[in-house]
Amino acid sequence: MKTLYVVYVAAALLAAEARGGDTELVLKDTVLRTCAPVAAYRAMNVIRYQPACVISLRHPIEGVVECALRDAMLLKIARPGVDVPDIKSEIDQLATDGASPVIRYKAWLVKQVYEEPEIFADEAAADFYTAEEAFTAVARKLERRLLAARQ
Repeated sequence: MKTLYVVYVAAALLAAEARGGDTELVLKDTVLRTCAPVAAYRAMNVIRYQPACVISLRHPIEGVVECALRDAMLLKIARPGVDVPDIKSEIDQLATDGASPVIRYKAWLVKQVYEEPEIFADEAAADFYTAEEAFTAVARKLERRLLAARQ
């Protein structure tokens, strides 16, 4: 539960920063939000974020890895042109050698976003409240693309 709370506070502060610093408003929100608005990822300092993300992607607790995958995915959706080779390398490794099938699948989804970010341009306008909403949106987009390619 502590991990979830830390993630919530971090997401809330990121959301507050995107809204102009009103942390009091965000922390009183009754909806548990694990994703910051996509606009917050556009404003993120990538130079400071990349080393922390890599550490989180290597973390032994799967929940921490999943949160890092979500954030890395939303960063690339928000900023398709961003170059974060260390994060990309960790994602590639997790897609094949992740600790669980869930980590490998989510890493594979994120890998697709990093390889073809232009496909996910519509998701940049979305407002995801949970990590599952974000991962599901990417999975559905890939599924529709695959099915359309077969026709």
